[in-house]
Amino acid sequence: MVYSSGLCCCSVCVPSEMPVEEIERQTNVKYPTGIAGQWKVSTDKTFRDGAANPHPCEADHTRLHYLLDC
Repeated sequence: MVYSSGLCCCSVCVPSEMPVEEIERQTNVKYPTGIAGQWKVSTDKTFRDGAANPHPCEADHTRLHYLLDC
């Protein structure tokens, strides 16, 4: 589930056992970037607010939040 997006970055909330390749595939299918390239899990170690990438979902600890960029 994409819960935040911008031109070059988006944040997703996914089941913690989901492989990175599947996160990227599903995000690209359900939420095309609109610019050249595809969503990939960011190599940034943190989100803008300093939270780790990935980090546990605050609402459901069986899920993780990932930062993706294109």
